[in-house]
Parts: sequence; C-alpha cells; structure tokens
Amino acid sequence: MRRFLLGFGIFAALSGAAAAAEPLAFRGAELRSDGAAERVEIGLSARPPFRLFTLDDPPRIVLDLPETDWSGAAPPSATGLRLVGGLRFGARAGGARVVVDLRRPARILRAHTEPDGAGGRVSLELGPSDAAAFAALAGWPEAARPATAPAPAPAPPPAAEGDGPLLVMIDPGHGGADPGALARGLAEKDLTLDYARALAAELARRPGFRAALTRTGDDYVGLRERVERTRAAGAHALLSLHADALATGEAAGASVFTLSEIASSEEAAALAEGHERGETLAGAAVAAVESDVAKALLDLSRRRTDARSRRMASELVSALEAAAPVLEGRALQSAGFRVLRAPDVPSALVELGFMSSAEDRARLLSEEGRMAAVTALAEGLAAWARTEEGAEFDAWRAAQPPD
Repeated sequence: MRRFLLGFGIFAALSGAAAAAEPLAFRGAELRSDGAAERVEIGLSARPPFRLFTLDDPPRIVLDLPETDWSGAAPPSATGLRLVGGLRFGARAGGARVVVDLRRPARILRAHTEPDGAGGRVSLELGPSDAAAFAALAGWPEAARPATAPAPAPAPPPAAEGDGPLLVMIDPGHGGADPGALARGLAEKDLTLDYARALAAELARRPGFRAALTRTGDDYVGLRERVERTRAAGAHALLSLHADALATGEAAGASVFTLSEIASSEEAAALAEGHERGETLAGAAVAAVESDVAKALLDLSRRRTDARSRRMASELVSALEAAAPVLEGRALQSAGFRVLRAPDVPSALVELGFMSSAEDRARLLSEEGRMAAVTALAEGLAAWARTEEGAEFDAWRAAQPPD
C-alpha cells in the first residue's frame, strides 16, 4: 500500500437565520453537564451563522461568529465539568471568536442555533473523545487560518506499495447550496458530515488506517472535484455517505451502492439522478461525457477497480447487517453515481437510512445508532482490506505499535 498522511481539521459552517448588519450583542453564556454530555450555551441578540473547528495541543474548540459586542461578557463557571475548562471571548478579522478551552479531548456531538426570546442561542453538545481521534480531526481551516499560524506541512509523495497505512477518503454527501434530502427540518448534508467525522475518528483509533474528508465544512464540492481530491490524496478507498428521504411510500434501512452503467433498480437510477440534480442546484456544470478513446483507455483499469469495489461493498453490507437494519432485499445495489467513477480507487456509496422513516430517523440521530453504524463501516473496511492484501496486510498491521 502507498503511504499518505493527511491532517485535517473539523470545519462546520452551520447557518441559522441571517446575521444582522450591526454587531450582535452578547446576552450571556452557560456551561452545564447533562450526565454523559456537557453543553456550551451562548446567548446573542440574533441567531447567527457560525463556523466551528477544533485545535490540538492544547485541545480547544473554536467558534467563529459575525462581529459581536462582548461588553460585560464574563466567562461562566466551569466548576464540576470534566471536559470544558472555560470560555474566552474576543475579536477576529471581520468578526468575533469564542474559544472553548478543554480539560481533555472532546467530541462535538451536536452544534446548532435556536431562537431564544427576541434573540438567539448557539448551543454545543460535547462528549468524551480519545486523544488520537481528536488530533486526527483538529486543525485550522484555510478560511480561518491567522497569518501567524503555521501552514500545514506539504503531504509527502505516495511511496511504494506496502509502505504505509490504508488511507480511506470519506465523502460527506452534498453540502453548501446543495442540502441533499430534507425531512422534518433535518438536512442530509448535515447528517452526512456528522457521520463522516465520526467515521474518521473511528478509523483513527485503528492501527493501519488513516482517514481524510472530501469536505470538512458546509461547503459545496462538485462530484468531479470529490473524485479528483480522492485521487490526489493517493487514497486506497472512497466511501461516500448519504441518507435518503421519501416524499411518498415507506422504506427503512441502510444500503450500499457500487458503480454500474445500468442501474440495478428504478429506485437506484432515481437516486443517482437525484445526485445529478443536486449538482445543478448548486450551479455546477455537469461534466461532459467521456470520449470513446478515454473510455477505451480506462476500461481495463475500471474493470479491475469495479471488482474490488464490489468486494468492498459486500463486506460493508455484511458488517452493517450485524449492527443495524438494512434495506430489505436491496441492501446491495448499483447505479451510475459519478462520485464513484475514480478508475483506480475502489469506491462505494452508503445510504445510512431514510430520514423520512421514524424508525431510521431515531436511529440516525441517536449516539448509539451513529456509533453502531460507523463501527460497522470500519469493520467492513477492515474485512475488505484483509481480503485485498491477504497475509501481507495482516502481518503489516500486527507489526504496528499500539495506540
């Protein structure tokens, strides 16, 4: 396998109502514990858009806001909290910043804004995380990097086969102007980013794996660009995460898709077409059809890659079946998804479930359901890797130092 190490930060740009033209006014903050989770509540004069990311050494969470008047702001007490050590308020170029100092690494379980009387509130829900998983997702997003922050080291070129960890590119579906499926106020783009971050953290805990994301915030990334980022990273596999919603009818359960020119069902074809519509909605031009010459040159490589993709998808389905409900009779399907068209990277698309199903929705939004799904996906990837690499891969993993 090739070596490629990639550090990346959590970057979540989650929008509430449009920010007012004049500075927001601070209305108070609260830190509290709800059993296993801890909460950070920040009251403001309106519901703002915000950007959220994490930094390591020391561990902290950074919340970027529009310009805010912090007059009278006093840090709330963090007495009795295990994760949160305190808050700091300040200004940044073009806006305001809140730093959540952490006593130990923490995972962002949920981040949102909501009305609060005549104003609004930013609410963060945090849970425990291990140091390796936190570090894997921490870092400055380019849009927020201060002039004094060191730029990330350039990635080393891919090395020879058998020389490093298996890099999985995780693709959170949709983003930015393309929300994906919508159901009862829940947008697919937000759900997939949450699951992608959790899966990256799970893989970071496992010897022999590394993970990267095609998008780390609420940004639109075209389907062709997702493929190009995957190949440029030297990734060994691509997993694109999605969640469906039906306007009519009933369906529940997860499913896995591979690439094929002829869809395995009308539903699979409609799903692939829906992804193309999302591309158009975001204002991106759909790529031209490949020329006959290009198709001929790529045909042999794609046949080999498609066979590996099908083996990977089969292992993912087997692992998901043991951990969560799968779509009855249609857990493994295929269609012409453009995000799966890398000719040299085994790729699969996972529909985590149906947001329109009460049963699936409850599972998808629960911590238990999320961890069951991401653990199953990691197990499926590990089983596929063992199949692909055989005894050589097993011996390499056994030789890796423990976390």
